[in-house]
Amino acid sequence: MNKVKIGALALAGAMTFPMAGAIAEPTVKFETKYVVTVRGFTVAKADFTGKVQGNTFEVDGRLRSAGLARIFDKTEARSRSVGTLGNGTPQPNGFLLSYSQGSSGDKKMEIAFSGGNVANVTHQPALGPAGDDLVPLSDADLKAVTDPVSATIVVRGSPEDICNRTLRVYEGGTRVDVQLSPVSVGWIYGVGNGAVTCSGKFIPIAGYIKGSTYDYMSKHANMEFVYAPTHRQGIYMLHSITTQTDIGQVKLRAWQQKIKG
Repeated sequence: MNKVKIGALALAGAMTFPMAGAIAEPTVKFETKYVVTVRGFTVAKADFTGKVQGNTFEVDGRLRSAGLARIFDKTEARSRSVGTLGNGTPQPNGFLLSYSQGSSGDKKMEIAFSGGNVANVTHQPALGPAGDDLVPLSDADLKAVTDPVSATIVVRGSPEDICNRTLRVYEGGTRVDVQLSPVSVGWIYGVGNGAVTCSGKFIPIAGYIKGSTYDYMSKHANMEFVYAPTHRQGIYMLHSITTQTDIGQVKLRAWQQKIKG
């Protein structure tokens, strides 16, 4: 699986989008360091920093290959996501991803949102023509969607708000749904009390190659999401995502998390 795709549910940009928000609103700042493993072997590390101020959020991230993966295919990626945060799934205003992989050179992808819908997408360099084996995207596929960072990293609400929702994710090419369901609320090692665990059903929608990893995951992903309470303004932070792929179990797990404010 492409390592940029592995991090697509929790990836990492370097650009500023305009944000609305009252300066006087309390601000919660966060910093989380993640490790990505495949079959227990470390393949990447990711750092996310950001803040929630009133009903707005911003998240900056960085993903870089690590371990043996860095020897065979060096990957670096940065992302920036901004938007509004209510109860349940956040609504993004903009998402920027810039990355390089191996000797392919630097690439950039930017998504602009309007009212929760995709308003514009740009790729540098431009994407080539789609092949016959690609499931085509429709206009309906780009409505009421989020980028992968907004969809997963930070959420506000009750445990029911977190787990009773469907993540409609668009990462600039592929559209997937992840249908969350509640599993438990309680103590988890590395998180503590109040951890929220959700199961996730992976549903590929469009923009993917037929017969690919996405088809396998639709049947066998068995996704699990764990969120840690910050004890501030009903905000929860992603602790881990675990999923089964055709190359083995892939896991994104926080090993360090700091909350201020």
